[in-house]
Amino acid sequence: MRLHSTFPGRLLAAVLGALSALAGSEAASAQDCPSRPYRSLVGYTPGGSADILARAAGRKLAGAWGQQVIVENRPGAGTNIATEIAAKSAPEGYTLVMPAVANAIDPSLYPKLHYEPLRGFSCAIDYAKVPGIVVVRPSVPVKNVQELVALAKARPDEPGHGSTGIGSPHHLAGALFKSMAGVKRVAAVPQIAARDEQGLEGFETGSWFGTAVPAEGAEFVGEAPEQFTAFVRSEIAEWGWAVEAWGAGAERGRG
Repeated sequence: MRLHSTFPGRLLAAVLGALSALAGSEAASAQDCPSRPYRSLVGYTPGGSADILARAAGRKLAGAWGQQVIVENRPGAGTNIATEIAAKSAPEGYTLVMPAVANAIDPSLYPKLHYEPLRGFSCAIDYAKVPGIVVVRPSVPVKNVQELVALAKARPDEPGHGSTGIGSPHHLAGALFKSMAGVKRVAAVPQIAARDEQGLEGFETGSWFGTAVPAEGAEFVGEAPEQFTAFVRSEIAEWGWAVEAWGAGAERGRG
């Protein structure tokens, strides 16, 4: 089993619409006369979903602000490199950063972060959510999730799932799937038993992307920033449970 994320082209239109509202808001135009280009930090390599979204958003904001928005790709350490650079940037409002699902995982995966995941940033808006999809090889004799779970229970040593690495959203989504389906139970974490009893109700994972700035650089107000902040807080708690259950953060801390 592997987890695969799709990036529908129609999301681009949604990004532009959301950023149009952001660019025209009082919060986004807090600086009356921007005097230099903006910096947009992305914790992923060029060419991927995050990079495409950041560049589309940057073009829209550049048109609204009258200044270039320069996308800077700083991949590595589960987006921690880009996020830490943003957190330590001068509080002048010229640095943007793209929070994503990895940022919700990092507080549990890396016990020694050099920034405050929530208090250190002001969330502006989340403009894209990409669902996670479970696929199997044609040779696997299942046609739906129920049959996949039944097969995994009948042959517990056979099924596996591919991921982009330990502690990645794909890995932890697979871990949640296994535990909630009752395919694998971690006795050291009693919360898992309760989730097993619920079956797969509430199982939903995927990727998401947004825009934030260092906390002292600007303050975004309104419904969208409040909702995005609440969403990030809930994601940190949810993925924290997954990291704890599977022990993925045991040896992943950075000094």
